[in-house]
Amino acid sequence: MTLSPTNHRRRSPLYRQHQAMNAEFFQQGDALLVDHYGASLGTEAGQAKSLGVVDLSCVARLGFKGPEASGWIQEQGLVIPELPNQAVETADGTWVARLSANEFMLLDNPANPELTLSALRRRHAHAMNGEPRPQAYLLERGDSHACLAVTGEQAPDMFAKLCAIDLRGPHFANGSVAQTSVASSNAIVIRADRGNTPVFMLLFDISLAEYQWSCVLDAMQEFGGAPIGLTALQALSSDT
Repeated sequence: MTLSPTNHRRRSPLYRQHQAMNAEFFQQGDALLVDHYGASLGTEAGQAKSLGVVDLSCVARLGFKGPEASGWIQEQGLVIPELPNQAVETADGTWVARLSANEFMLLDNPANPELTLSALRRRHAHAMNGEPRPQAYLLERGDSHACLAVTGEQAPDMFAKLCAIDLRGPHFANGSVAQTSVASSNAIVIRADRGNTPVFMLLFDISLAEYQWSCVLDAMQEFGGAPIGLTALQALSSDT
């Protein structure tokens, strides 16, 4: 059965572009994500190691901000980075990025959808043991930000065409965060490697999704990059 984004409540702002590329979708909760494009499933794993881009706009993201944000997140059993512009991966694959002393961005593991973040949302909505809600304010970053994962050894060279920050390994190690300009637009870049392959999470205002997607695809052409689905991204985790 062919799945169509038009029949689902949650869909990426890029779904029309994916359909034009003969994307095959799969359902994850109430959303559809790209599994692979056309008949290219067998080649996308190799593409991911060289240079690929995955649309993760329908994968859950949350922000927490406020003077008690760091303490509250830690009380929920999550590790947080010590300093701003750093990110850490939790045991279940959730990434916690520290954007400032009191602001955090949490990105769900696409293979473990919304288990961690949905639990955090529930705990935040209901005060525990009658205590007042902490000064850790929840921000629905899935509504405000789109997310692309740019993968592969050639990704730093590709980003050099779009971003002034040097994203090569010695200068931008795994777990680094940059709040910068990408394709002349404000963006957050988080290095979140999978296995031995560099992966860069690119987050930006969701209203710019089509623009950023086209800019990344254009910059990739020189390096033989191409869109890939979530299956190829997840396969990188076993590439050790």
